[in-house]
Amino acid sequence: MRNCRYSILELSIWRLWIRSSTDRKLVDSEFLNQYLQNGAISKHTMRDLVDSIRLVSAKEFQCSEWIEEPTLLVTRFEYANLFHTVTDWYSAYVASRVTGLPYRPNLVFIDGHCVYAPLEETWRAMFSSLRYAKNFSGSVCFRHAILSPLGYETALFKGLTEDVNCHGASAHDLMQKTLMRRKLQDYLINGLFAHMPMKEQVRAIQDASVIIGAHGAGLTHIVSATPKTVILEVISSEYRRPHFGLIAQWKGLEYHAMHLSGSYSNPQDVIDKLSSILRSLGC
Repeated sequence: MRNCRYSILELSIWRLWIRSSTDRKLVDSEFLNQYLQNGAISKHTMRDLVDSIRLVSAKEFQCSEWIEEPTLLVTRFEYANLFHTVTDWYSAYVASRVTGLPYRPNLVFIDGHCVYAPLEETWRAMFSSLRYAKNFSGSVCFRHAILSPLGYETALFKGLTEDVNCHGASAHDLMQKTLMRRKLQDYLINGLFAHMPMKEQVRAIQDASVIIGAHGAGLTHIVSATPKTVILEVISSEYRRPHFGLIAQWKGLEYHAMHLSGSYSNPQDVIDKLSSILRSLGC
């Protein structure tokens, strides 16, 4: 089993080359305290990295490798969790568009997570190249590098507690040319869904008229649902958060919540609710 400890890599290479002979930090403590908080639990996971960036002269700026292509530097947190990974995808995409990077830019993970994580195939499909800073053997220099905001800082996550009005192209329009078709009943009856490649999981969601699931990261798949899809979320009384109701609202999907009085559902109650939804669809 791999040791997948989370950390920001403590690298000594975070330096910016300037023409003067000064050696000082890029930002001061006032900047850090305003934009990158320092609480015991709420400490911003990129604070130490930004605090370590120094401005140095050409004499001190030594590189064993130059990366000429524009590159996104990404810090993952919940790297194996679909919901949080989707927020990282969203953040990386927005960062590349706002800064005018080429389509499918290069990407470097600067966290300390495992190589070949479960969702890596999708990262590789969306970006031209993918490297891990933890595997660099020497000092690496970038002509054009951009720190991608954390997934926790995106509208997709902050919208859980803030009123964010989000409208855009559907995931179907963006992804339909790359996906494969399977029969939906195979996913549900035979339990194959979790073992399928991500592109086939997305295609299964796009083929569905109704998506039903318990509250959890897996329901993040509704970001790929087509416009007329109906969502039924089964929610335990012990953990009620608006993640998927808001995603459905942002996408304009019909959404139903089944709030349980405890942690367990009565299967017949779920079947009755699903039957009601299917009848409304003319099934």
